Order: sequence, then C-alpha cells, then structure tokens
Amino acid sequence: MRHKMINLCPTTFEIASKMKNFSSWVRSELLKIHAEQQEKEKNYTRYRCPACWKVYVDRHNFGNMSCMNKDCGYTHELEPIE
Repeated sequence: MRHKMINLCPTTFEIASKMKNFSSWVRSELLKIHAEQQEKEKNYTRYRCPACWKVYVDRHNFGNMSCMNKDCGYTHELEPIE
C-alpha cells in the first residue's frame, strides 16, 4: 500500500476516529467513484490526433474533435478510435 495524507476538520476527524477501518472505507469509496466514471466513459467517443497521438474524449457528444495540443499544429478534424 502507498500512503496519502488527507486533512480532516474536527467533525470529520471524530467521525473517522469512530470507524473501524477508515482507510478501507476511503479506498472503497474511491473505487466506487472510479467505476462510475468508467461506466460513463463507455458511451464517450475517443479521438486520437495522428500527428501527436494525443487522445481526446468527447464527453459532450459534439461529434467531431480537433487537436487541442497547442504545440501540435494539426488542424484537421480527428478520426474516432475504438
């Protein structure tokens, strides 16, 4: 396991102190959030720039994307990837 320090206010500190395994609960909640995000992203279209290989995710379903890498210079519409 790796360590990550968090700051708690006095109220949340008291709540966490009463929990049997606060660290386990934090890990579980983070994994839930991650799983929900992954499920949402299944419906997003991904695009890759053929010049710089940066991948973009169309979260708003605009239907087309352009490379937003200011150092790339690629100006054409990006092709979707699977």
